[in-house]
Amino acid sequence: MNKKGFYTQLAKVFINLNLLILSFILFAGFSGNPQQCSTKELERFTSILSELAKDEDKDVRIGVAKNPNTPVESLEELAKDQDYWVRNGIAENPNTPVELLEQLGKDEEKFVRSGVAKNPNTPIELFKQLAKDESVG
Repeated sequence: MNKKGFYTQLAKVFINLNLLILSFILFAGFSGNPQQCSTKELERFTSILSELAKDEDKDVRIGVAKNPNTPVESLEELAKDQDYWVRNGIAENPNTPVELLEQLGKDEEKFVRSGVAKNPNTPIELFKQLAKDESVG
């Protein structure tokens, strides 16, 4: 198994752990010290997240959706996921762009809209709209 495949498998095994722990494990595996990751190592890490965003296992996609290091392009793709828990993960992700939060704020699933309401970066106007939504409350 090559190094990339190893880290992909490692990420799948630990995806249900606290995402901070997952990030630490992956970063530590690249350089031995997460604070000393090179740009190339960070690119590999985000590349792994991009690959995992396409995984058939919804729990893996949920973990990727919640990870603040997931590239915006992957978040945009995951925002179209059929599983509402994946979309909820994006809605709660602190690095989800405002445009995606606005899109998810109109989601048919109340759990997704509730996630948008919990996001600290949700624009105030959208938050006010969601506050009027009785199913979010």
